[in-house]
Amino acid sequence: LQEDHPVMSFSVNKTDRLVLLNVANQGVHMWDLQDRCLVRRFQGVTQGHFTIHSCFGGVNQDFIASGSEDNKVYVWHIKRELPIAVLSGHSRTVNCVSWNPVYHQMMASVSDDCTVRIWGPKSASPDRVDTKT
Repeated sequence: LQEDHPVMSFSVNKTDRLVLLNVANQGVHMWDLQDRCLVRRFQGVTQGHFTIHSCFGGVNQDFIASGSEDNKVYVWHIKRELPIAVLSGHSRTVNCVSWNPVYHQMMASVSDDCTVRIWGPKSASPDRVDTKT
């Protein structure tokens, strides 16, 4: 796979066929490993030179989540370039997101604001875990 800008992180789906690349100044790209082709460029996320991790998740791994340098979490359906949700709550860059492997509608995000936030369908705002001591 070849990108025009530095690849900051990658994540492979459970079938080992699709991979997400966080690309500096480009955002999140999804590639098909078998066909070695770019499938989708997801819109919205701000990706400069910070390392930000995206991941597959949700039921059947049909969703993608990513942190962003604009302090938000972006969620897309795997077949759509535009986000289906943008989650606000962090005050600095969101570095990493992770879906709950059991409760597929829940995820966690971590940020340079020293917090971990838990996101789910029943809360209007995220639960916050403060990591400052």
